[in-house]
Amino acid sequence: MVPGWWGFKSCSLIKLGPARIVWLVVILGLCANLALYLAGAYRCIAYPYQIDYGEGAHLDRARELAEGRTIYPAIDHYPYKVDNYPPVYDLLCSFLVRASGVSFWGGRTISVVSAMLVSLLVGVMAAAQTGRKCYGAIAALLFPAAAGVAYWSVLYRVDMLGLLLSLAGLALVIRYEGTDRVLLATPMFLLSLYARQSLIAAPLSTFAYLLGRDRRRATIMIASLLASSALTFLALNAATSGQFYLHIVKYTATTFIPIRALQQYLKFARSHPAFLVLATTYTIYALSRRRNSLIVNYFILSGLIALTAGKVGSSVNYFLEVIAASCILTGLLVNGLETEMQAGKDGMEARSAASMLVATLLLFQLVAYANPPLPPPEAERDACLEVSGYIRNASGMIISEDTGLLVVNGKSIVLDPWIMTQLAKQGLWDQSTLIRDIEAKAFSLIVLRFDLEGQPSGRFTAQAAEAMRENYTLLNKSGDFWIYGPGS
Repeated sequence: MVPGWWGFKSCSLIKLGPARIVWLVVILGLCANLALYLAGAYRCIAYPYQIDYGEGAHLDRARELAEGRTIYPAIDHYPYKVDNYPPVYDLLCSFLVRASGVSFWGGRTISVVSAMLVSLLVGVMAAAQTGRKCYGAIAALLFPAAAGVAYWSVLYRVDMLGLLLSLAGLALVIRYEGTDRVLLATPMFLLSLYARQSLIAAPLSTFAYLLGRDRRRATIMIASLLASSALTFLALNAATSGQFYLHIVKYTATTFIPIRALQQYLKFARSHPAFLVLATTYTIYALSRRRNSLIVNYFILSGLIALTAGKVGSSVNYFLEVIAASCILTGLLVNGLETEMQAGKDGMEARSAASMLVATLLLFQLVAYANPPLPPPEAERDACLEVSGYIRNASGMIISEDTGLLVVNGKSIVLDPWIMTQLAKQGLWDQSTLIRDIEAKAFSLIVLRFDLEGQPSGRFTAQAAEAMRENYTLLNKSGDFWIYGPGS
């Protein structure tokens, strides 16, 4: 038996009146969701093909690093591909590729383990801030129940590792505030920035928090972080002959559409309503009392940075920091309701009503939006297996909209179609060589997710799609794949 039932016996708010039944259902539901998440995550890790579009590119980079090649090539010649991220995640994955071969399981395992450690840190920070393990446990269980986390945390993508490093920095700040050991957060923030360059909310919120409490250590931390970040950037940029800057800054700055940012926010709000309502409620409560809260700072700054979701190609991963902060703030809110409301008949009734409201919101979130991760259906797997046969038997250059199929079948990615299309539209890449090679039928195989006679997917320019239509003929259709070979 866990001592004190994880401290639930000491948390009176979740035991008040009828609310205790709802809280029991919520807690049991969160535990069941965790079990379903882990089962689904295992199935996704074992799935041998690409689940999300970006996975193939990450696996390709890990392979390139394992074989001693750059992941930031010049784009004036083949291969036409861009690495939008700093190298920490791909470097870590490259060790697994070197040890066990080219497959998706390694990077996905890193993501799932990172998600579980993020959940643990969320709980630890909530418990540390409230002094109650029960509210830490609830906060921890909420994280894998978020719709965005359930999908994104099982992918061969950089986001979960980056988030873990950011939260590790915040946890160190909470643990060692007031001592020089708080500076141990600096290397964590540095690593997070070199996993995903947009993860600036944690160091900025820490600086804002410490500036009002410990100006000397705040100054040392931000100065050392800026200096180490700059030196690392200069070293990587020099080692890649300037390509590092181009890839992670210039080529990553895709078109920003303000209305898209609003749409992404609304989409996120529709699938995470309880998270936003409860976290925003605590934020208003803390600000109204002029409390300098590290996690409130983090919630606000991560929400502002999520505005970059207006960039073309963005997704729910831009809101992962908001989700993590919301889980912690939910624990703080429940604790705040318990400590702020006074005992007595009127106070007890108000506390019971508030407890019921919070529990009902969480139950609604859990029932309406919590879905365990699942691999693609069996039909997709069968189609990938059939297309893989064509790819393995082809010689020469191959274009595949599903880049993961190229990598797992030992082929090179000569074109990452989506990002190169974006660069062509911005005038940052000359596609004329590609068009000429398509017209010259230089590619032995072209594998698409759309019919050339129908509506293009948007991952190719109109000129490239037209050149393929005029010079390639359909060999086979398997599932949602269209396989083309040079026309006669």
